[in-house]
Amino acid sequence: MRCFPRLMLIVLWPALATSEQALTSVGPLAYYAVERAIDPIIIDGKLDEFSWEKSNQINSLDRILNDYADVHFATRSKMLWDDEYFYFSFVCQDADIWAIYKNEDDRLWEEEVVEVFIDPDGDGKNYLELEVNPQNVVVDLLVYSISPEWVASIDWDINGLKTAVSIHGSVNDSLQLDQGWTAEIAIPWAAMADSVTGGAQPISGDIWRLNLYRIERKGGRDLKKRINTLHAQAAPIRAAIDTLWLGHQDRDESQLDPQSRQQLTKLKQKLFAENDNSWQVVLNTAMKWSDQLVKYSGRRYIVESEINSRCNEILEAHEILKKHNAFNQETLRNVKRDSR
Repeated sequence: MRCFPRLMLIVLWPALATSEQALTSVGPLAYYAVERAIDPIIIDGKLDEFSWEKSNQINSLDRILNDYADVHFATRSKMLWDDEYFYFSFVCQDADIWAIYKNEDDRLWEEEVVEVFIDPDGDGKNYLELEVNPQNVVVDLLVYSISPEWVASIDWDINGLKTAVSIHGSVNDSLQLDQGWTAEIAIPWAAMADSVTGGAQPISGDIWRLNLYRIERKGGRDLKKRINTLHAQAAPIRAAIDTLWLGHQDRDESQLDPQSRQQLTKLKQKLFAENDNSWQVVLNTAMKWSDQLVKYSGRRYIVESEINSRCNEILEAHEILKKHNAFNQETLRNVKRDSR
């Protein structure tokens, strides 16, 4: 589940103000007046400074990617600023907090994270992306463009970045019913000045464009690990297929010799079998988790609600796998594989 407030206009402001809608050339956008912090902000994930307490809260996060279910676990966010930093806070309700990746710049977008996108001039170029997971692991990128192709530098770092998380429950224990987690972020103005277009320290009244996201994946850590294992098992098959296509950029099977076409057919069948196996593993893992949680938890009414929510997540995964199969088949026939 991926949630975000619609593309936001923010204005840095020294006094109390409220969130509302602003009419722009591209239609109405969420508008948030960022207050100046009136006391020092300690980045510890606790969010207990008076500045956080009195600042306006963002509640209206929408679900994207599908529309078959409501947002089950609320996300709240706030922003502040001072002379050195741009501050962000997230409060995430979550019944099962989990994370796999432990190293900076790992593929955090594949698991549960909160995200900040800062594009001061709103042109979709040279903007900052930051993700933080429940283990306080980060990935920061400078995105140069998203069209006609996505180009970014994951080696770029936000110099002086500060982040902290606070866990209310446990991480990676699907049998314990968690309450949620918070993330606190401080991005130095100086880190954006030379790289992010329009990222020099603003003055009171300046308007920037940004997005706040949260990714909540209900499948759980064990399911994600199994999927990663299955992807790794399929990697040699994909590599063998790519080898057959060397020198054939248009991937026209008629250009292959009979032996290569026969090999390609066998490899495709094996790849599709791996994808079918992936779906079975997804379903079996989810059902095993459901049985265990119902058995060990006394709060059955909450558990059943969470199981229903996870079933929706599983159905979404199944749809993705089906589309993936169709894409693979089309790619093997006609399209040069995207290396990204």
